[in-house]
Amino acid sequence: TYSAKVHPVVVTQTPTNVKGVVNSDGVSVDGKLVAKGTEQTWTLASGSLKAGREEIKGLKLEDPFPSGVAINRESSSTKSPAWTFVYNDNGKSYLVATAQTLALLNANRDQDVVIPVANVVGTPLNDGGTYPNTFKTIITTPSGSYTTVSNTPVYYTPGNDPKTPRNSGGDNPTPHDNLIQPSKDVVDDKGQSINGQSILPNTPLNYVAKQDFDQYQGMEASQAAIAKGFAYIDDYSDEALDGDSMTVKSITAKNGDDVSSLLQMYHVLSADTLDDKLKELVKQSGISPVGEFYMWVAKDPDSFYKAYVQKGLDVTYNLSFKVKQSFTEGDITNQTYQIDFGNGYYGNIVTNNLPPMVVHKVVKDKDGTNIDGQTVAIGDEISYELEGWVVPAGRGYDLYEYRFVDILDKEHDAYEDYQVTAKVDLKLSDGTIIEAGKDLKAFTEVIYNAQTGQFELKFKDDFLKQIERSQAFGADAKVLVKRIAAGEVTNEYTLYVNGNPILSNKVVTK
Repeated sequence: TYSAKVHPVVVTQTPTNVKGVVNSDGVSVDGKLVAKGTEQTWTLASGSLKAGREEIKGLKLEDPFPSGVAINRESSSTKSPAWTFVYNDNGKSYLVATAQTLALLNANRDQDVVIPVANVVGTPLNDGGTYPNTFKTIITTPSGSYTTVSNTPVYYTPGNDPKTPRNSGGDNPTPHDNLIQPSKDVVDDKGQSINGQSILPNTPLNYVAKQDFDQYQGMEASQAAIAKGFAYIDDYSDEALDGDSMTVKSITAKNGDDVSSLLQMYHVLSADTLDDKLKELVKQSGISPVGEFYMWVAKDPDSFYKAYVQKGLDVTYNLSFKVKQSFTEGDITNQTYQIDFGNGYYGNIVTNNLPPMVVHKVVKDKDGTNIDGQTVAIGDEISYELEGWVVPAGRGYDLYEYRFVDILDKEHDAYEDYQVTAKVDLKLSDGTIIEAGKDLKAFTEVIYNAQTGQFELKFKDDFLKQIERSQAFGADAKVLVKRIAAGEVTNEYTLYVNGNPILSNKVVTK
């Protein structure tokens, strides 16, 4: 009789979990910046099972997806035929090996076998997002179950507020983090900002706008993301600005490149007039330009991306508009937008104000009584009071002209003298204080043409240069005349401020 002792060999299974994340081109984006709104795929590889293993009764992958990612269930299922996605009431999900997968793993237990890879497709929804992800493999056998935990890949979307760092220590994986904010300013001919300041009707408005790319430096964008395109939009005030007057002074990248030839410009009178592709680009981006606007679109998105976006080189647009002649009063606004990878971003709004420009004329006798429409005796001395316009403080221009012009009726009125006084309190740049009502005659020049009757009173250049933009200015003038002939006399005057004529009302005496 023979006997034998059997010593079962227990094969310990220690599969190594490896998780990765790739873009739609199959390029790893672990630790990289990706474009918001573009699909990324997590790859869940559970390694292999050794020969001599027990029967696998159950196999599950637990994968708590990070918030802010929209999972494409259909695409994930298509790319993971060996697995079934199970979603519970809490919005969590896990993957269970199908019966066919279990049969495959148990078919030849005397041989090693690789556990099929699962693919989970998701789209990041937020700017400034950090999306780490870890999964667990749970294998159940007759003798028990064991769990293996994977590594934790992570990807990021640009546009994080630098005040809230993404990680608490070590090297910052996104060193160029900042918000995606196209910016705009309105400047004078010296390049000084005049945002929020008043202007005159003949003032050209120069806009400097930045298409913000610095936060994209080092990005790993897929071809699908890049193909969504890049665009800059200047949404000017239809009511106030003459769109046809727009002049492109320059479009330059941060490295000094002239990029204007890489962009296709569109003068859009209404978003409905765009072709279907651009109309869809604007619609899907989420921005809402109003009325007319200008739009610059990268002709070759891939080349533009590699040359400027991926290198973090901002693009600056220098544009100029004229104010419409029909616009005489109110706020003039301008806003910028940018579209990157199909995502739209709002810029700031710059504003200028065009104040109403009104002057008045009054005719008075020597006692100061208003005699408009009344009779004047020959030989009477009267005064035409030219009430000036107050140039506002906080304006976006220097004052180089403030001039009264009055065409007197030389047949009926003989010019004698003039007076001019400050309309507001003044502080000149040299510190001189002039109170309202004080005489300003020393700062003026007068020319009277006896042949035409034209009276011209203007302030000297050196005086106007001392009136800073932060200082309001205005003056009133009196033209003293003697009535020398009978008849009806009609009179008005024009005030010129930096080339802008302001016509007064008419006064009549008999």
